[in-house]
Amino acid sequence: MRLGIVTGLPMEARAIPPSELMIVGAAGLLPGSAARAAEQLLADGATALLSFGLAGGLDPKLVAGAVLVAAEVRGEQWLATDAIWRARIAEMIGLGYTGAIADTPVVLTNPDLKAFAFEKTRAAAVDMESYAVARVAAERRVPFAALRVIADTADDVV
Repeated sequence: MRLGIVTGLPMEARAIPPSELMIVGAAGLLPGSAARAAEQLLADGATALLSFGLAGGLDPKLVAGAVLVAAEVRGEQWLATDAIWRARIAEMIGLGYTGAIADTPVVLTNPDLKAFAFEKTRAAAVDMESYAVARVAAERRVPFAALRVIADTADDVV
């Protein structure tokens, strides 16, 4: 397996050490950029996709710095992550928290917006890339997972 890792920001991509088993694409924050990055990674030889980077917390129980392995991503559809891969990632990093990641086209900048998104989606966190990457993975029938670090809590103003 050659892993294609999609990040939103170049600084997230720099957090990943170079490896012949992984290729990384920093998508940027423009609409459609995460899907394009995922497609490019597959064209470059990736056989599985991972959405990696920061996320905004929606679940009030999450603290900044918490690591979330997504069970699913929620957008127009709810797309599950690969169960075996999700379990392996959680075991490798000693993680006890899994949950859903909701899609958003913009950064949720205040607690009211985050509370509304949490009520609507019941997702633990929100980001701008994971759903697009999950959709590409589903269309191309390749394994998908999402690993995110909570940058801001449900109560934080961004």
